[in-house]
Amino acid sequence: MLAVIEHAPYDAPIRRAVNPKDWPWGNPERDLLAGVVDEVRALRAQVGNLSGVKAHQMPNPITRPASGSQQSGSIETGEAPLADIDRMLGW
Repeated sequence: MLAVIEHAPYDAPIRRAVNPKDWPWGNPERDLLAGVVDEVRALRAQVGNLSGVKAHQMPNPITRPASGSQQSGSIETGEAPLADIDRMLGW
């Protein structure tokens, strides 16, 4: 069951149920866009102040949720009837 959750697409209903707050960050396009925005903001700060940008003048990066082991949802452990698993997966 854990393998199904880990390898499900980022927008799968099971991922939304496990991590309802941060599931959109699983989209690689969103993370790429946030990285581009961070770099453009840093470049803008550097070009705007050609005499030298100090570390405290740099903009903060876009806040991203914790990845990997820290998830906001919880997963029940133990056995589940096959009918319940099929219903959760939409089969």
